[in-house]
Amino acid sequence: MEKPIAGSPYGDHLGECFRLRRAPSFAVHPEGASPIAVTQIRCDEANNGLTAPIPLEDAFLVTLQLRDCPTHDLWLAGRPHRTTALTAGTTCIYDLRQEPMVNSVSPFHNLHFYLPRKTMNVLRETEEEKPLDTLLGDPGSGVSDGVLSGLGFALLPAFERPDEVTQIFVDHIIISFVAYLSNAYGTTRPIRPRRAKVTFTPAQERRAKEMLSADLDGKVPMIEIADALDMSVPTFQRGFQAATGRLPHQWLLERRLDRATDLLRGSRRSVAEVALAAGFADERHLRRVMGHHFGQAPEDVRRAD
Repeated sequence: MEKPIAGSPYGDHLGECFRLRRAPSFAVHPEGASPIAVTQIRCDEANNGLTAPIPLEDAFLVTLQLRDCPTHDLWLAGRPHRTTALTAGTTCIYDLRQEPMVNSVSPFHNLHFYLPRKTMNVLRETEEEKPLDTLLGDPGSGVSDGVLSGLGFALLPAFERPDEVTQIFVDHIIISFVAYLSNAYGTTRPIRPRRAKVTFTPAQERRAKEMLSADLDGKVPMIEIADALDMSVPTFQRGFQAATGRLPHQWLLERRLDRATDLLRGSRRSVAEVALAAGFADERHLRRVMGHHFGQAPEDVRRAD
């Protein structure tokens, strides 16, 4: 029997399971818990074969299909499980306590969210949710859920242009995916009173903005800012949005554009130098964002002074 893969099933460890050389991933590292991660897996050839075993673990792999997968075989706990064709946008929930193995008959392209149950419960505890027992769903046929697919597809530009993505944006999407998934498909979903409105104090708002502005390239994890304010990540997100009218990654992008505009109009730096100084990955990144938000090239913004 083939040996199980070594390491947690995300990134290149998960790619190894599918016999792929490269499997790009993003991870969120909640304090005191194992990471949660999302990995892009793609194979354009048919009959890729049986996946390597994944070690039994108290965790879930939640897979979003990015293309149609007409045919695949599935085993749970060593027994064959009925499967149906999976269309793009379908989400399948695999419990790693059932040691799933897949025979990849059709070419495939998907996102795999690696979610340790303990980490999910750490996030749920901060929101005063009951501990999660399991997630419901038939992995052989999956579910069609517009919220899950929308959040997953929102990550694709990050995989296509990883140098341009901010960690705070990745944190927002992954944590939102986990929160919705656990509440919509968790077996211990409680009925609870409506959340009270979160109000930032002026000092909290100022501190959050200072931390975001001090790192325009956006590499600071959202959990680091939330910890500095003694808040959970979801509470920080709600409070920041209530105070500013923007999610943290949206507010940060606006500050980048403000900085780039100031440099274009107040200095003789080249567009490439301005892009880097304002936290953008490169000149092309700045041009694309300015074109989208202003309908102008950097040279036009400079001449508008």
